[in-house]
Amino acid sequence: MGVAAGRRRRARGGMSLDGMAVGIGEVEGYAGAVETSVGRSGIPYHITRKRPALSHPLVRAWLAALRTVTTQWRRPEDVLDWLKGGFSGLTIEESERLENYAIEHGLRGRKWRRTIEDVELEDIRGRFVAPLEALQLRLREAKDN
Repeated sequence: MGVAAGRRRRARGGMSLDGMAVGIGEVEGYAGAVETSVGRSGIPYHITRKRPALSHPLVRAWLAALRTVTTQWRRPEDVLDWLKGGFSGLTIEESERLENYAIEHGLRGRKWRRTIEDVELEDIRGRFVAPLEALQLRLREAKDN
C-alpha cells in the first residue's frame, strides 16, 4: 500500500492527519517518491532532511557577523557576507547600495565607522553598523567578566 493511500485510509477511519508520521530510513532515496505520492493526494506533509549547519543562511550570516566584529571589521568578505546575508535589517536595495559604496571606497576596519556625507547612505550605514557595534560591545563585556 502506498504512503498516501495508507494515510487516507487511516484518516477515513478517524485518525487525525496531524497524528500520523511516516518513517523512512534513507530519506534521500525515497523522498521524491513520497513527495509525489502524498503531494498528488493533497495530504499535508513535511519531510525533514539532515543538512550541514553551514548550509543554513542564518548560520552563515551569524558567523559572518561574529567574524566581522572579532576581526575588527578588517575582512571585507565577512562584512559583506553579513550585509548580503539577508539578516542585517536592510532592504536588498539598501544592501546593494552600501556594498557598492564599500567596494568603491575600500571600506574596512575603522572606515566603516566614519560618517558618509550622503545623508541617505549615512542612514543606511548607521543602521547596518549599529547592531554589529552592539554585538562587539557585548562580546567585549562578556570577555571582561
